[in-house]
Formats: sequence, C-alpha cells, structure tokens
Amino acid sequence: MLAQQNLMMVIVITSISAMGTLVGAYMAYLFIRKNKISKNILNFIVALGGGLLFSAIALVLIPEGTKSLSFLWASTWFFIGSIFFMLLDLVIEKNGGRASQILANTMDSIPESLGVGAAFATGGGVGLLLASLVGLQNITEGFNSFNELKTGGISTKKNMWVQFISSLSGPLAGVIGFLFLAGHPEIISGLFMFSAGGILYLIFHDIAPLAHPKGHWIPTLGSVFGFILGLASQAWVTTNSNTLHNLTYISSTSPSEIIQTLNKFECAHFTNGTFTYKPELIVPTLLAGFKYVSSQQDSCPLIIVVNSDKSMQGLNIHNFENQSVRAAKVAEPLAQYFSDKQIIVLFYDESTPNVLYHALSEQVIRKTLHKWGYGTEPNAPKIEAAELFDVVYGFPLPNNIKPVCHDLTPLAKEQQVIQVVDLRNKLINKDGVLFELPDNLKKYEAPKNTR
Repeated sequence: MLAQQNLMMVIVITSISAMGTLVGAYMAYLFIRKNKISKNILNFIVALGGGLLFSAIALVLIPEGTKSLSFLWASTWFFIGSIFFMLLDLVIEKNGGRASQILANTMDSIPESLGVGAAFATGGGVGLLLASLVGLQNITEGFNSFNELKTGGISTKKNMWVQFISSLSGPLAGVIGFLFLAGHPEIISGLFMFSAGGILYLIFHDIAPLAHPKGHWIPTLGSVFGFILGLASQAWVTTNSNTLHNLTYISSTSPSEIIQTLNKFECAHFTNGTFTYKPELIVPTLLAGFKYVSSQQDSCPLIIVVNSDKSMQGLNIHNFENQSVRAAKVAEPLAQYFSDKQIIVLFYDESTPNVLYHALSEQVIRKTLHKWGYGTEPNAPKIEAAELFDVVYGFPLPNNIKPVCHDLTPLAKEQQVIQVVDLRNKLINKDGVLFELPDNLKKYEAPKNTR
C-alpha cells in the first residue's frame, strides 16, 4: 500500500512539474499573438532559462551525479553527453531546424525525473527538491522553446503538440525511476552527468548567443537572475522539506572505492545486518547504542553496512525489500536524530561484510562495531571479524530476538570479548522519547531464510 501511494505521489508531482512546460509555452503564445513582447524581453527570458539550466547543472546534476561515480566515470559520462548533444544539434541544424531549448528542456527533465522516482522509492527527501527545480525550469524553458520553434516556422498547433509530447517525458521517467532505478544510484548518477555535459554544450553553443544581442547588455543579466532563482528554489525546498543532508548512500560494493570515501575520517562506528526486521525493533536499539558511544568520539560517522540484494539472494532469503528501502528505514531515523553527524550507508554483495572489514583493517582509523540482537545468550556464536575492531558492543533488542544471521555466524579463531551493554531500559525513538515496545512486537518473529 505504501509503495502504491509513493508511486501515485511520483506521478502527481512529476505531472505538475511537467505542466510548467505547457504554461510557459502558452504564455509565449499569448505574448506573440498580441505582439506585446520586445526583442530585448525575449532575449532576457532566453538568458533567464539559460541561467536556470546552469543552476540545474551546478545545484543538482553535478552534485548528485558525482555521488556514486568515480572521477573517471563521472567525467567520461559528462564528455559523452556533450558529444552526443553536439552531434544531435548538428543534425537538427543541417535539416533546417532549431530546437536547442526543447532539447535542453527534455534532456534536463528526463534524468531529474528519473531521480525523483528513485528518491521516492527509497524514501529519500531529495525527490521533492528535484521536482521543484524541474517545475521552475520548465516554465521559462517552455516559453523559450515555443518561441524558438515558432521563429523556425513551426505552426502554433504543431508547436503546442511538441511541447505536450516533451512534457510527457517527465512523468514517464519518474515512474521508470521509481520502479526500476531505486537500487541503482550509479545509473542515475551516470544519466545526471550525461545530461550535464549535453546541457552545458547547448547553453554556450545555442542559448548564450541568443541572450546577448549586439549593442545590448541588460538582457544578458537574465542568466544571473535565472541562477539566483535556482538558488532560491533550492533554499526554499531545503528549508521546507525533510531532506537529510547528513545522510550519504554509497552504492559501489567495491572495498577500494568505499575506502576512498572513508579515508578522510579518523574513526567510525559500524553496524551491519540484513535489516529485514521491523524498524520499531531495530531503530531504538541503534539510536541508544550510537548515543552511548558517540559522546566519547563526537567526530565519528555512523556507518550502516547492509546486505545488498545480491547478498540476500545468496543467503536464500526471500520476499525481502530492496536494499535501499531496507537501509532507509534505519538510516533516516538515525540521520534525523544525529543531525550533527555523518550517516553513511554501505552495501556488500557477500554473505558477510568480512571482505570489507578486512580491507578497512589496513586503514589507520579507530573503529567500533555494534551488533544489535547479540548479548542475550552466553553460548551464542561468536562474531566473525570482531578482532578487526577496537571495540565490539553487543546490544540486546527489546524482546531479545536474535538476528537473521545469528545461526550462520561462524566462529572466529581470534577475537576479543564482546562488551555487552544492556540499554533496554534506555531505548529511545527517533524523536528522543523513551521507547516502549508495542504489544504486537513483543513476540515478533524475524524473517526466516531457507538454508
């Protein structure tokens, strides 16, 4: 039911954003019909649209595009995008067409709408920010693209149909992003970088010359106002949304790439698991556990290491939520409560995170490991790779339930004793209120694997 509600939200929000294109196109139609718009104003609006497009590159496409890609891949997709748009623009111009604005509008909207869908699927707050920026850009871009096509000899009726078809790309991309790309942030990042390179090419090759008529300087200031409008929309949405700026997802499961991200920290607190449990059980325990140690090392990020979907399939665990959803239901409450700390989510493809932990052991950082669900049984299996951490804490869950991997955890030959800290009388929820276990969870049974 929640997934259906989120999908409907994606359709509604991306459709509203897409309507900006039609609104801008209709405004251009009215101005042209009544001959109440001067060339300087037209040039100013062209520059305004260019500034908004540039703000999309600087504020959304590049920051989001570099999150899940290395420098090499990010710059590669950026370059490929610019070459692709150059060739496409060349084909259009050779055939006597003028469509730089409609191209920029469509190729800006598609990846951002994909990102909107993926963000809503994972519960992330960035979806609303993306949708708002797209909607604002669409108004000026619809105005400019209508005027550009009209100047190129396209009839009003055909022009409006082109705008309508272009606007459909937003909702369609949003649905695709929601259904298929939530667990693949590296694909979203690649699309963002591809579009950023292409749009930057179009801005300087096609849009900027139109915004700078000979002998006039004021119209070019429209680009500055356009960028300021982008900044203002970002600030407004950020202030009025639940975007968690201290929460980072690292989609790569390569230990070397993960280490590059973690190298800047001197210490870190880790916890790992399948996170198939109800968040009402896990979240209070993790909040209390991280609060217990964070006062000692305030600069340490809190790192949640999650079985990827590939790992879950290898463990023969069925009917599980995708990796981003499982991570978000735990990571977001932590990010809300510890707003002054970095919360980082990592994924691993193996049955255990030991490959990652062994790679991290070669780094000179202080590390603690938090094992929720451990510490209630004296003869419980020992925790593998515990010797790689400076301290290992066992935090019993409210109803003493064991983790899914409890019986699969092999014995370690050398490991230190786990420090069991019973915080069940000090558990708190994400709002900082003392946690009371609901009756329906006191006998909760965890998902079973079939091994």
